[in-house]
Amino acid sequence: MRNKNPKRLGDILEGILKDEGIYDEFSIKNNWHCIVGDQIGKVTCPDYIDNKILIIRVKNSMWKKELKSFNNEIINKINHSVKKELIIGIKFKIGLRRRLV
Repeated sequence: MRNKNPKRLGDILEGILKDEGIYDEFSIKNNWHCIVGDQIGKVTCPDYIDNKILIIRVKNSMWKKELKSFNNEIINKINHSVKKELIIGIKFKIGLRRRLV
């Protein structure tokens, strides 16, 4: 028997990500360039969140030093994008990881 109210695959995946508690992290990674802008987005990549600290991969030490002065601005942009205080700090690590997607 066919379901008369089929769900969109995107809605199903969103529900799974929310149930697993990783929806916000996925949202940050998926919308990174929109959150931080293209210039910063090209030289950085969000890696993971650990106890409200976002680990961000940075292209090189020069960018790491430069971006430290923008910590609060980046945190505010991220929290605004997810509409809650998800991130309270940032740690930068040198070396971008290749995205699989």
